[in-house]
Amino acid sequence: MQNRISVIKITDMYMIFCAEDAPGMISVRIYIAKGRVGGRGYSIYSFNLIMPRIYGRVYDADSGRGIPYVVINVSGRITSTDGSGYFSIEVPQGTYTLEARTPMYSPFSTVVTVVADLRMDIPLRRATLR
Repeated sequence: MQNRISVIKITDMYMIFCAEDAPGMISVRIYIAKGRVGGRGYSIYSFNLIMPRIYGRVYDADSGRGIPYVVINVSGRITSTDGSGYFSIEVPQGTYTLEARTPMYSPFSTVVTVVADLRMDIPLRRATLR
């Protein structure tokens, strides 16, 4: 978890921004104080920013069955599918390379842009042995 505090003085008012990063959420509190900081006459505004997630299912392209324990890599953020092939990973808004890898299947890779929750159903094909 990472904390950041910024103080801005505007004439006789102070605005204090406290941001706290936690997995999946950014919590921001804004304190507005008239006169001195910590004095009377301040208001507190608080809100949470929830990160979007990429979620979906990885399945066998031929049978349609979910593939368990596939490693999902989203530009260095790692998760894996559950026993039925489902996964979910939270990421800040942005553009990422999403990769899905597991033994016996050809790897999958694509570029995704995340601005809100994004569903990705990923078909994997069995690797051909040479």
